[in-house]
Order: sequence, then C-alpha cells, then structure tokens
Amino acid sequence: MSIVRSKQNAGDLAEEHRPWLMRRARKLCGNAPDAEDLVQDAITRFLTQCQHARALPDPEQSGRLLTRILANAFNDLCRRRKVRDRNAEDPLLGERLHAVPRPPEPSHMDSVTPEQVDDALRAFSPLDRKTYKLLSEGEDYEEIAIRCGGTPGAARTRVSKIRAKLRALFTAGRNG
Repeated sequence: MSIVRSKQNAGDLAEEHRPWLMRRARKLCGNAPDAEDLVQDAITRFLTQCQHARALPDPEQSGRLLTRILANAFNDLCRRRKVRDRNAEDPLLGERLHAVPRPPEPSHMDSVTPEQVDDALRAFSPLDRKTYKLLSEGEDYEEIAIRCGGTPGAARTRVSKIRAKLRALFTAGRNG
C-alpha cells in the first residue's frame, strides 16, 4: 500500500472523490437527495476506518476503498428498506407494537414448594442431585463442571435435562 503525503488527511482524500461518488450514488439511488445521504454515509465510514489506520492509502487506493464502502452502504440501505417494507405490509405489526402485553399466566411450577422439589430429587441419580444442589447454591456451569466432572457444556445439558424431568414430574402430578 502506498502512503500518502503526511500533510494530506482522510477528509481531503474523501473530498477529492466526492464528485465521482455522487455520480455513482445517483445511478444507484435514482435521485439526488438519497445519493447525497449515501455519499455522506460512505465518507463518514471512510473517515472512521481511516482513524484506526497507521497510514492513509494513496488517492487511487482511497478511491477504490470509497467505492467499495459506497456499495456496502447502498446494500445496507436496501436491506433496511426491505425490512421496513416487509414490516409495513404486516397489518398486525402495528397492533403488536402498541398492544399492552398481558401479564404471564401463573405457571403450575409457581405452586411447587422446595420440599416437593427435594422429594422429587430423591429419585434422581447422585450426579443429578449434586448438580442441582450446586446450581441452587448459585454456582455457574464452569464450577459445576469442575466439581461434578465434565465440561461446562455438559453441565448445562445436565441442568436442562434435570429441569425437564422436574417439569414433567410436576406437570404429570398436577394433571393426574
């Protein structure tokens, strides 16, 4: 990469390419106001990128970089518009955004006492009981893995399975 004279700054480089960027942006956007916004966004991104560079690219390389940044900014703009348009077509979206959420219905697990959980855990394996005890004491998955053996991912999976078993036990007890 060629290095530019130290007296030239990134803003000057960007301004050298502004006329060409405007022509390109007008072709992409189809109108001058959107093109101006797009060029401004591209120049802002270029300046941000140049803040972290040790040396500025030469004018030719900066032109290629600005062109790529302009194209990326245009693609981002198109994606944002597509999402906005897709959401505008959803007639329920406005209702969902402004609707007051209903409070969650109380779960049947809210009525389960710690004694009932202890009773249910007696039927579990010693490793499951130890895992659940460490979890209830506030230990994280890494500490559970260290104290019970295995990896944090295995501890997370074991906890998930224990919770599912408890949920199934208490749901079956309530329905049966």
